[in-house]
Amino acid sequence: MLRRSKTDEAAHGPTRVLVVDDDPDACELVARIIESAGWGAARAHSAEEAMSALVGGQPPFTALVLDFVGAGTETALGVLEEVRRRPEVADVAVVVVAASRYDRDRVWQAGADGLLVRPFHADDLVNELYAVFTRTPDERAAFRAEQLATG
Repeated sequence: MLRRSKTDEAAHGPTRVLVVDDDPDACELVARIIESAGWGAARAHSAEEAMSALVGGQPPFTALVLDFVGAGTETALGVLEEVRRRPEVADVAVVVVAASRYDRDRVWQAGADGLLVRPFHADDLVNELYAVFTRTPDERAAFRAEQLATG
């Protein structure tokens, strides 16, 4: 698995990821994968918990992983759209876990910076997060536009 170096962390601050999943077991698994990669992980199980943690997070979160198994992709996209509307958290990187490739265009249009389709391997999650960590907000926007164009 890829890991960020101490130099990266010193330059950019601690890497913290908020995992949002309505399935507590899946949330815990994803959070542990993130922690095993050397990053910090916090957990939330609803859209309300997610927004509260994001807005009040100190130090701020580097990224958000959104996966709503029971509530569906619509709930994840609602959280994503709320994040993009709030200036204090609008630049946080967001990776959406979708149930199928059919959600692909909607996820990119809503402002996602990364996409995983279930089922996925732990390395896929770590690699996707590393990719969004290394892009600036402008680079993430360009990547999103590229994904929509090649859809």
